[in-house]
Amino acid sequence: MIQRGENPDTFTFNRLMEGLCLVGKVDDARELFLTMAAKGHERDVISYNVSINGYCNCTRTVQAMRLYREMVQKGFKPTIITFNYLLTGLFQDGKVEHAWEYFASNQAPGIEPDSCTYNILLDGFCKNDCLAEPWSLFHDLEKSGRELDIETFNCVLDGLCKGGKLEAAVEPFDTLSQKGLVPTVVTYSIMIHGFCKGGHLEKACNMFLEIEENGCAPNLVTFNTLMRGLCNNNEADKMIELLKKMAE
Repeated sequence: MIQRGENPDTFTFNRLMEGLCLVGKVDDARELFLTMAAKGHERDVISYNVSINGYCNCTRTVQAMRLYREMVQKGFKPTIITFNYLLTGLFQDGKVEHAWEYFASNQAPGIEPDSCTYNILLDGFCKNDCLAEPWSLFHDLEKSGRELDIETFNCVLDGLCKGGKLEAAVEPFDTLSQKGLVPTVVTYSIMIHGFCKGGHLEKACNMFLEIEENGCAPNLVTFNTLMRGLCNNNEADKMIELLKKMAE
């Protein structure tokens, strides 16, 4: 492009940096980021967001936070996308307290958490085995009257099931239809895993049948989850039956 005399603009630089970050070449993307100014192109919020996300995806959150501070110092206003990228990166890096502090410190005008932000928080707590926090946060969200989507419920159900609080998980699952939400294959797989883990194999099998009745096709995860439960309970006949169904 350059050899042909075409002058790349900021948009071109941003897309190229994004592509490099997607294949893990964050340092190459950083070099490109630094050469933008030298080539007479102004960086914008997207330039910073792309670079921050690249670092976060490689769990290099120290560099991501450094870039975030640089962004603010240079007068760029972070967006909710910046906010969500950093939260995701901190949780992936296991820095739960840092993530929560960052969330709390950014409750300022101009950055309003969205449903994606809350899903990141719930999922991050669950995946880092901090199972009390998502349940508490979920209750606060419900009390606030915020509209919650099925992904939010999936995060909470997953946390409760993994924490052995199966009865507590059944309650919000049973209220989904009242809230106008339709369980996805992910929702069902989470609940089947919870029932299998809790030794309620019959309930797990019934829920598997319920998936098909509701027109939601089970996926590989659903089959494997139930298969593992049947194996652990020495249900060889049911396992063979499930294998046939899986092949069909």
